[in-house]
Amino acid sequence: AEALLAGALHWIATQSMLDEFADVLKRPAFDRFGTRRCPAEAVVQRLCTVVPAGLTPASKQLHCSDADDQKFIDLAVTYPAHWLLSRDKALLRLARRARPHGVAVVSPAAWRPEQA
Repeated sequence: AEALLAGALHWIATQSMLDEFADVLKRPAFDRFGTRRCPAEAVVQRLCTVVPAGLTPASKQLHCSDADDQKFIDLAVTYPAHWLLSRDKALLRLARRARPHGVAVVSPAAWRPEQA
């Protein structure tokens, strides 16, 4: 969060990804956060750079087993991004194959800036 606020890192997403994030925040699992959900969504909107959707993936070799998550690996490879942080198992299984494309797919807990 500090690196994003300082401008040392840049967070990218498509509008559909941000819409999905907003929908996820509405799930019952997040009810325990109550009114903090709205500020979280506002912070994401403020810190994230929205890039055009429909980018052609740089590599057809990285096929995600979960079709709903394909857009995340496509964006990371096409943009390119140094890191794709996810707790999603289907995306994390792509970690080894994503490295030759310059993308480290890692969980947030395992992320270290020096990994790229």
